[in-house]
Amino acid sequence: MELIETVYQLSGVALLVCGIYFYLHFKKMRKTRRLTGKERLFYVTTRIALTLFAVSMFLKVMDKYWQSGTM
Repeated sequence: MELIETVYQLSGVALLVCGIYFYLHFKKMRKTRRLTGKERLFYVTTRIALTLFAVSMFLKVMDKYWQSGTM
């Protein structure tokens, strides 16, 4: 089970890195020209996904503290 958790965490990191890259790429591209409809959709989806990922990771960490009673 530990191997599966490690693979899960590595895939999350890879998705996070790719998401940040595409977000910054589209942000830079948006300054030079208007984004197409598909690009704009991907830009907004990536932004929402990164926000949800950050919030869920924060809640996951806080849940560990709340369950252990250290807070």
